[in-house]
Amino acid sequence: LCFGEKATMTIKNPSESMAYVWTTGDTTVTGQTFAFEPATTMNVYIKGTSSMTGCEKNEVVEVTVNPLPVIKHDVITHGCLGDEVQIVATGATSYKWNGVPGEATMVYTPIALKSSYNIEGTDDNNCSSTETVTVLLNKLPDVQINGETYVCNKTDTLKREHNKILYINS
Repeated sequence: LCFGEKATMTIKNPSESMAYVWTTGDTTVTGQTFAFEPATTMNVYIKGTSSMTGCEKNEVVEVTVNPLPVIKHDVITHGCLGDEVQIVATGATSYKWNGVPGEATMVYTPIALKSSYNIEGTDDNNCSSTETVTVLLNKLPDVQINGETYVCNKTDTLKREHNKILYINS
């Protein structure tokens, strides 16, 4: 059972002539089913009493509550739009990035200045938690060259065509 999950315990093959009492120390419930949300590992005590004979039978069940994995992340980037971004997640054994299964490391090239990813990590107990990482990049500087042709050292030429600068070695 993972932290935050609800546990439901039910008597196997219940008898109409039996009364069942569930106890955790803090809570006592009667009936064939006991539903609860334990915060830590605990014992649940079950007592069955026959209405016909008065005989009792007691059982103890340990309910283990596993902690959720703590997902951490590092973002590795140069910080400008168009740069490759690497996000490294730790704290679990398997990962999903925005719901898609993947490795602990995700590498991509963002097309926006701000992008967010939900990293869901699952551990060996099948417990999972989610961490959100937001990557903020810097806008590229606006560089423009005015004019059509530039001559360098009287032999080299820079020419602008279709918003691209061409280097022409004369």
